[in-house]
Parts: sequence; structure tokens; C-alpha cells
Amino acid sequence: DPLRDRKLIETKAEHFIEILNAGTVTTNAYLRRLHNFALGMQWLPWPVLPKLHWPAVKHKDRRAVTLEEHLKIVDREHNPEIKAYYQLLWHLGGAQTDIAQLTAEDVNWNDRTISYSRNKTGVPVIISFGPDAGSVLEGRPRFGKLFPQLARIHEKHRAKMFVKRLKTVNITGISLHSYR
Repeated sequence: DPLRDRKLIETKAEHFIEILNAGTVTTNAYLRRLHNFALGMQWLPWPVLPKLHWPAVKHKDRRAVTLEEHLKIVDREHNPEIKAYYQLLWHLGGAQTDIAQLTAEDVNWNDRTISYSRNKTGVPVIISFGPDAGSVLEGRPRFGKLFPQLARIHEKHRAKMFVKRLKTVNITGISLHSYR
């Protein structure tokens, strides 16, 4: 926002540094993209901030969900579909969209495996499951999507639902990705 009313040619490195210091990883990524686009389109005669002076992208520390946290989350969840979804995330460690999109046809009960192609990369995945995951799977539909409601929801909305659940059990510092 501090750059909004500034003429492009009048933007200085100090302005970028101030914004980058106050911003997040996303600020760094998008400002860098915008800067490179302006250079590529020759809207700028030279870089506002030379490549070597851009601050390194610093991601927040991430951590996994602990067993205690997982049990609190599952215990508090009253929706059976969402509860089963969190339980399978725990047992399988899959990406949230991959698990939400699983179908009954992905489950091989004879070999006790689940196979699917990663949504993000298309890479095939085969995961063995034990008795705990098996009992969760037994409670899911026998045909079609295992999580029909969750499969229709965009990943950002599933993430928001999870954040709301975390608030009800006073857990911070994790996300759905923490199940990976």
C-alpha cells in the first residue's frame, strides 16, 4: 500500500526495504515478481533493488501435529466426515487435498493399501494402512468419494475450518499441512 500512490520511476530501494521488513514471505514473493515484471516490460530503466540486495525469504518454523493435539482436535470434532478426515490425515500423512479427494476405489482391502495420484504432481502414491486407519476407512462410503462434502470444498476453506477447530481447543502453531 505505501507504493500505491508513488510513481514507478520515483520508487527507491529504501521504499522496497521498508516494505519487505514490515511484510511477510508473501510480500517478498509478490514484490519480487512485480519488480521483475516491470523490468522485463522495460517500465524501469534499471532495478529498484539489485538482485543481491533482496532479503532472503524466511519461512516461519513449522512443526508437526503432536498426538495429544490430534486427540484434542478429533475429540472436539462432532462432524463424522471431518473427524474421519482428520484421523486419516493423521494415519496416512497425505496432503490435505489428496486425502479429501480419496475414493473408495482407491482402497485395496486385500493388500491394505491406498493408491492414488498426487493432485499437485500427478505422481502415483501407494500407502499401506494398519488397523486404526482401517477402522476409519470402514466407516466411510463403499463407493465414490470417501469425503463427499470435503472433496467439494476448496483447500483454503478446509484450512479455515481447521483453524477454527484449533481455536476451540486452544492449539496454535500448526496447520493442516502439519499432518504431513
